[in-house]
Amino acid sequence: MKPIRLKDFTNRVNRAKRALPVLDLRKLNLVHAAPMEDDKAFLTLRHDPATGTLFPSLGAPH
Repeated sequence: MKPIRLKDFTNRVNRAKRALPVLDLRKLNLVHAAPMEDDKAFLTLRHDPATGTLFPSLGAPH
């Protein structure tokens, strides 16, 4: 068995724990909590891991 470096191990573990980059509120049954803008609900949100915030996903249908 080949030894593994700690840095490589922690990178693999952190990669597995990362949140999904895009959240679909319909799948989570949270349509009622969708942010509204111009009478349109944003049902898909993009997660920014650097700041830990959610932004409307521009590429998905609203």
